[in-house]
Amino acid sequence: MKIFVYLGHPAQYHFFKNISAGLRKGNITVTFIIKKKDVLEELLINDNGKFLNILAEQLFENVKLYTSDVSKLLVSVTSGFDGRTNIAMLRTDNFDYLTFSYGMRGSRQITVPQSISKKLNIPYKPIYCDKIDFLSKGIVADLKKVMGAIPVDKISITPNSFIDYHNYYPQYPKDNAVVFMSRLTAIKNPMLFLEAISLLSKRNRSFSTIEFYILGDGPLVKEIVDFIRANDLPNVHFEGMIYEPWKYLQKSKIFISIQSENNYPSQSLLEAMACENAIIASDVGETRLLVTENEGILVKLNAEAIADAIDKLFTTSGLIEKLGKNARQKVLKEHTIEKFAEYFYLITKG
Repeated sequence: MKIFVYLGHPAQYHFFKNISAGLRKGNITVTFIIKKKDVLEELLINDNGKFLNILAEQLFENVKLYTSDVSKLLVSVTSGFDGRTNIAMLRTDNFDYLTFSYGMRGSRQITVPQSISKKLNIPYKPIYCDKIDFLSKGIVADLKKVMGAIPVDKISITPNSFIDYHNYYPQYPKDNAVVFMSRLTAIKNPMLFLEAISLLSKRNRSFSTIEFYILGDGPLVKEIVDFIRANDLPNVHFEGMIYEPWKYLQKSKIFISIQSENNYPSQSLLEAMACENAIIASDVGETRLLVTENEGILVKLNAEAIADAIDKLFTTSGLIEKLGKNARQKVLKEHTIEKFAEYFYLITKG
């Protein structure tokens, strides 16, 4: 049996890599499909993963060629899609089942070029798949806005996300460290994080005793480095792409996740919670499915609110420790591979 997994987002690789490793042990060929050079390619090379890197303009024309003898296909649909790949995948009729992990942001951005629709002469609706696997309930409504009505019997909602917790545990004593880890793009708000740090530095309390780490890569790298230099922030460290993030998270006390639209179910957020980090998260989308006031502080998307939250955590005795322990307990109980595997097995059995 051959299985192709289409990836449109780095988080999806982390989501599927352990599943694919288990399938390969059963002599099943698993190949990841990516559509451009980015961090996904780096992750796959680093893990010696098998993949096809197909340019976006080639994807529609070549997808049937690559998948002609594939019996099962897992498709992850997320932001940045132009609709062509979705249609091509759905038109391939020799699959036993299709499963979709559909991104919140992508569900609002997908458009279908008229030329493609006319060429295929089919409506852009999920009629060619047996099940649509939604990451959360909120995404169902978003997809309906794009595709119209979806048969109830095709809808399946993932109960949780998960990570490999092997390296994700706290190490004591912890450092007075705050970590921001993500792709460095506007939707992740790294510049807002830096603005909050700048505000803290001007308050001149115990700012100098806190170390701030920014981990990741992306188009805002130069802007981040320039901001740190221009605002004279010597305790802000830009570390770039890191392949062993647990070395930071095990020792840090606070993790920042301030995405513009949703923080659920961020893989880096799960990793930080497993390492007993107190969380500061933007109160947007379905973030509360993962982070509540029991595990962190939910904030509005402005620098003052983020600065106040950091200040509160470091000045309120025992609060960081309480929230951090709650965070670890929650993910170890509710976000496990065993829970997801049971759900996934039931989907594949129909």
